[in-house]
Amino acid sequence: MAMYLQLGHESWSLLDEVDENSYKGVVLSPVNDGPAYVNERLSRLKNKRNLYEVILDPQLYNPASQKGKLNEWSFYPSDFETADRSASRWWIQRATEVSHQAATMKADAICSPAFLDKKYSNEYYKFGLPRNLRHSPASN
Repeated sequence: MAMYLQLGHESWSLLDEVDENSYKGVVLSPVNDGPAYVNERLSRLKNKRNLYEVILDPQLYNPASQKGKLNEWSFYPSDFETADRSASRWWIQRATEVSHQAATMKADAICSPAFLDKKYSNEYYKFGLPRNLRHSPASN
């Protein structure tokens, strides 16, 4: 079973203290670390960087009070608390910006952001499907 290290609160130092085969990868924590710090720490890994799968978790859940360093990341919008997060176009924009940020830092993967809607309509469930599987229910 693959094991990933969630980074934050100076857990970067654990990568120096464990066997290189202990973790398959690391999960970046934007709440705990800003992008400049993350890039600096990734570059410090040097040759070991290729040993780990780097996953960006944008942590777009709903941090009402504990946003930490999220404001430093380009994908985190200033209107997060007031935006209509039930609008698919808002999430499409976030996904585009998270993808751009991940590409900039050469992350290998992204955790899919999720939101809790007030109602679970067909649109809510279709949002998580690949585009080729999305279709409207047949008319009766």
